[in-house]
Amino acid sequence: MNEPEDPAWMHVLGRVLIVALVSLMIILRLWLALTMAAEKPRFVVSVTPQFSIAGESPVLLIATIRGDETEEFYCPARELWWNGERVSRAESECPPFEEREEYPRRWIYYLDRVRGVHWAVVKLLKSDRVVAQGEARWEVR
Repeated sequence: MNEPEDPAWMHVLGRVLIVALVSLMIILRLWLALTMAAEKPRFVVSVTPQFSIAGESPVLLIATIRGDETEEFYCPARELWWNGERVSRAESECPPFEEREEYPRRWIYYLDRVRGVHWAVVKLLKSDRVVAQGEARWEVR
């Protein structure tokens, strides 16, 4: 076999590979930072516990806005629908979006434990237009 007499090319190749890997890591980190910085808001509805026994403490329905603050999701009205019927509607009173400091992004509803399989829908509204909605299901025995 022919082996190169001078392994200097291996050092050059090693340095090129290191520079390429470091560059790739920097590019990947920048891409992740830009992607995470512009996280679109999303609306999540969950229930705890999903399975329970009637008569114990209430079921907690938790509605949360996750992601960046945007005007579309700022200070929405909320509707709670339980088993297909609207059971509550709440308006929010907030200063204009440009003057905001903090605003609610999480709401908790306490629901009675009634036997059966149930579902709830929480809708976020701006000027009576649904901007997001989430659904959760649970069972009480």
